[in-house]
Amino acid sequence: MIKLKYPVSTQNLNKLNDEEKIVYSGKIILVHPESAEKILNYYKLEGAYLYNFIRDIIIFGSINKVTGEIYDISFMHDFSYSKLFLNSGILTFIFPEDYLEKAYFIKRINRPLFVYQKKSIRTSNIKPILHDDIENGGTYECWLDAITLKIYAKGDNNSKF
Repeated sequence: MIKLKYPVSTQNLNKLNDEEKIVYSGKIILVHPESAEKILNYYKLEGAYLYNFIRDIIIFGSINKVTGEIYDISFMHDFSYSKLFLNSGILTFIFPEDYLEKAYFIKRINRPLFVYQKKSIRTSNIKPILHDDIENGGTYECWLDAITLKIYAKGDNNSKF
């Protein structure tokens, strides 16, 4: 099993193979779906990104701000959200395994993705970035400690970028 620590380079990400398991420790950005909607609306109105997500790993879901547990892990069903974050410079996404079949546009993402196989994720060092007023949500910087993820590299162009 490969161990990856923050920050992950695009070069190291591109070396990963489909179905390979990794252990990741480091920063992720949690984006609640309501916060993603606000970020997208801001971009549509202003033509600029509300936050610099360069080289970040994004996960969509909700968070218990007391325990640091991320739950209701999802993947935005509308490609415009994913496209917005991809264009803003993120490294990749973490998404639930059951979305491999549901999200038709995953193959359009064109980079290896991280798949999480459980219902929730424990985090630490939670820091609000945007929209802290959303109940169980907003956009947060969180830190993971040795979480096992699987690589999904089935996008177009061999998922390399």
